[in-house]
This record gives sequence, structure tokens and C-alpha cells, in this order.
Amino acid sequence: MELTPFSHDEAAEIAEDFEDLIDTEFTLGGVGYLIEDILICPFDASEREEWLAGYADGVTTMTSEEVDVYLAVSDEGGTISYMSIRNFAAEKGIGYQFP
Repeated sequence: MELTPFSHDEAAEIAEDFEDLIDTEFTLGGVGYLIEDILICPFDASEREEWLAGYADGVTTMTSEEVDVYLAVSDEGGTISYMSIRNFAAEKGIGYQFP
């Protein structure tokens, strides 16, 4: 499946549609997670990794026009990781029509 970036407006709409999931627990692959936040981050993988590292440190800047939406999730031990909203929706069977 070829993923395409979202515009900032599309990403903001998606984040708003999913914002009720914040503080929701879910299980994936037998591991329990808590959704901590919904993030609009760069689409480019290397830029995204750098941005997410900055998010973890509380320092982010966005220069990219092409963005994606990710979830910040914590496992039962409190470790934060990040998951694409598209992957989350597919894994959980959420029939969301992404732009």
C-alpha cells in the first residue's frame, strides 16, 4: 500500500477525528498500550524520526509541508513509542476514509 502525505489541514482534521482516543487503552499483539497523544509530524521517514526524537525531548519544529498523523502510545511499563494512525486504524479494524 503506497502511502501519500497529508496536507496540514487534512492532518488537523484527522487528528481532531481521533482525539477522543487520547487516554484510551488498547491491546495490540498481546501488549497493552495507552494512547497519550495524537501528533502531526513530517511524512518523510528521516525527518519524522528526527521530529519524534525532538517530541520526546519536548523540542519540535515543523518545516515540512507534507505531513502524517501518528499516535504517541505508552506500554504497561511507561515506555513511549509511536504508531501511524493509518496502521492503528487498519490493525483495529477502524473503517476510516483517509484523504
